[in-house]
Amino acid sequence: MDGIEEEGAVAAIIVDPKQELPDSLDNNVRPSMSSKKMKLDSENGKSSSAKAASFASLEIISNGTTHTGPSVVLKTDKNTYIFNCPEGTCRFQSAMRLRPNTTYDFFITRGYFRECRLHGPKNIRQYLDDLRPFLDSDKSFDKYSMLMEERNYERGSYQDEILSVQYIPLMIELAKPPMKLKDGNAVTLPDGRTIEPEQIYAEAQVDHGKPFLVADVISEEKLNCLTSSSILQKFMNGSQQLGFITFGDKCEHIVVNGSGGTKTVAPQIDSPYLQQMMLNTLDPITFPLLHPRGFSGVVTQDHGGECPSPNVVVPTSIRRFAVRGKLPMSDLIAFTFTVSGLACRINAAPEVTPLIENFLEYTKSIADREQDKYPQISFLGTSSASPTRYRNVSGHLLHLNQNSVVMVDCGELTYGQLRVLYGEAECERILLNLHTICITHAHQDHLNGLIMLIEKRESAFKKHGLEYKPLILLASRRALKPLTFYSGLFRDLTNLI
Repeated sequence: MDGIEEEGAVAAIIVDPKQELPDSLDNNVRPSMSSKKMKLDSENGKSSSAKAASFASLEIISNGTTHTGPSVVLKTDKNTYIFNCPEGTCRFQSAMRLRPNTTYDFFITRGYFRECRLHGPKNIRQYLDDLRPFLDSDKSFDKYSMLMEERNYERGSYQDEILSVQYIPLMIELAKPPMKLKDGNAVTLPDGRTIEPEQIYAEAQVDHGKPFLVADVISEEKLNCLTSSSILQKFMNGSQQLGFITFGDKCEHIVVNGSGGTKTVAPQIDSPYLQQMMLNTLDPITFPLLHPRGFSGVVTQDHGGECPSPNVVVPTSIRRFAVRGKLPMSDLIAFTFTVSGLACRINAAPEVTPLIENFLEYTKSIADREQDKYPQISFLGTSSASPTRYRNVSGHLLHLNQNSVVMVDCGELTYGQLRVLYGEAECERILLNLHTICITHAHQDHLNGLIMLIEKRESAFKKHGLEYKPLILLASRRALKPLTFYSGLFRDLTNLI
């Protein structure tokens, strides 16, 4: 990444549940009306931080092995803080119980397009402002309900009612535990009885005194600015292991960087997998199983992944780790992928069974016919205006022959769809044979995946030691503007097309 990796490429966030924060705080990203109301409340002496969060958890949106790149969330009962927001995150927010109305802060650790949000390197605000006219309008202007503020390391620190942030490295602190029963403290009733929190909410309490650090270091050369930080000195022991920093035996290390073996590869969301499993029973050729192909079992928030050593875990996606208090029992996340479960769903609709049997009988008569393999078309999205659990945005892949591939539209998460539909090896082969992308019109749901695909295509050529072939891009000048903005602010991609 030219120019941008040197600035803000290393990120570290310390969270201390015992740290007390001041009452008067500024906000970072709020809807415009909410910002005005909070400012007015502040002037009137009101404080939005009268209560601290009752619990906090670190949740793995993605470990980087399936649809999207690595992303984690610090979630409290008040606000949500997302660390790296890769392409397609909004598709998985409902599965992870994430609510947009409580998500105001985004932290990025590198100046890559797929992670561009607000807390991070310079030019994030500039890029978002340049991209806004392409939201979903053919007009030359749009009205926006959200005011955005860039918070890079030159701004010093930032605070809200939950966190305190310092940049290079980033530092986030939770407010001290409030004096209420649900917040982990005993309460004495008027009749003299003492009610302990574990009597109401859980069998045991989590240690509230342990901070955690989120770090993203892209190379060993970048370690110096992290290890030399005065804020981190009390946590460092100066050792390294397996490409990531270690902090001794008393610290649990959670590795979320796309590494790990087969045990870390699991579906990131249930809806498209279950839907494809059902369609696969009708026609396995037209509807192949998604990768990781053949996965069967239960994906839960409590376990899954690998443990290379006693204090190192490489988790699957959707894992959740309690930071303060206990995870709410009413908010459990679990996906079931079994043939028996699929059969139960089919048997629950007996009127469908004869229709399936008739269809399978009909297809037998044409199954043995000789058919041409090409051309092939794959629907990477069904032209939804925004990604959802069941549908993705526009993206259509056309195989003209074994060595020639063309794509029509390249919406958000197109690369992730390629990975789960074809697998890593076949996905790379497709990128090597991809010659042309046609963007039909300048809406974000038709072009937001373009930059990711261009970068991944270049990486495929480098990995296989092949001379790079420029990609042919057919698009209007308006559709090319986001690519031009990105090339001017972060990395120049114009030489790749």
